[in-house]
Amino acid sequence: MRLHPALDRAGLSATLSRPGLRGLVLEAYGAGNGPSEPWFLDALTRASADGVVIVVTTQCGAGTVRAGRYATGAALFGTGAVTGYDLTFEAALTKLMVLLDRHPVERVRELMPQPIAGELTATEG
Repeated sequence: MRLHPALDRAGLSATLSRPGLRGLVLEAYGAGNGPSEPWFLDALTRASADGVVIVVTTQCGAGTVRAGRYATGAALFGTGAVTGYDLTFEAALTKLMVLLDRHPVERVRELMPQPIAGELTATEG
């Protein structure tokens, strides 16, 4: 799901209420920022608590997601979302699919921000 200014509660709700949803790649702004409205953050918190793995990537062509670098990013990661650092959308989606097929949710949350096969280069040190 790509964040954009026209995203509203109904659009987010429709995405998060899909039957069988186990993972979501969220393309955020810049270093991992998104809306800070309660309806947005509460929906992601509920989905995460229900076992949906939310991986945050950036829409930018270069750079990386830095969880909590800015207040809006800190709020986003407070929902239970995990950083995808410099994973492309496609790499994040593929990695998420493979990991969800092989591991329980908590292990997937641990493995997503870790390089496994050279797909990820930027991590916080």
